[in-house]
Amino acid sequence: MDYGPPPLPLALAAALCAAAAAGLAADRPRPPRPAYEAAVFEQEAVGGDPNTHATQKIAELPDAYSAEYGFENFNSDQLQAGFQVKKSAFQSYAAEWGYSTKDINALKAWLAKARQEAFQTATQNDSSQEQLDAAVAGLQKQYRQKLEGYMASRGFKLLPDDSARVDMPALARKNAPLVKPLMLELDRWAQKKHYGSEEIV
Repeated sequence: MDYGPPPLPLALAAALCAAAAAGLAADRPRPPRPAYEAAVFEQEAVGGDPNTHATQKIAELPDAYSAEYGFENFNSDQLQAGFQVKKSAFQSYAAEWGYSTKDINALKAWLAKARQEAFQTATQNDSSQEQLDAAVAGLQKQYRQKLEGYMASRGFKLLPDDSARVDMPALARKNAPLVKPLMLELDRWAQKKHYGSEEIV
């Protein structure tokens, strides 16, 4: 099973920093949407949690994705943020995250071939069983290193039981430059509204 890019709403939320940098987030006035964009939003399902008064609207436009988020903070203030991200930028970001069974099977095929070659070499050289076992163990170690390297490059950490989980520290470090504009916008927003750390959550 493939574990591909994060769901669109999650990925778009991560891209909110682009909107912040462009001045589309927080409480700034927004220009009217073109007719086709408004129509798309009318057709899209609206998600959210009525208990927290949180909403989200996701729409696919001809060359971009559009998103709007709304929520109520601890002061009972209604806050909204909206942005668009070009499809090319989203696809480029998404392509760097997630692993596939195809890639993992390719590594398994490499290991199977390498083990077969090691057996043939051992037979030709009349090697002992201990020598063959050592060679196979070395190949297994190389396979593990290759697999761990591949998973790390795709944003995941391989666990001892061969399961995988998202490497959140690495993901945070990688995305820090993208998130910085959002942090600056939230700080500007907090100062304007006189929010502390709890009120802006």
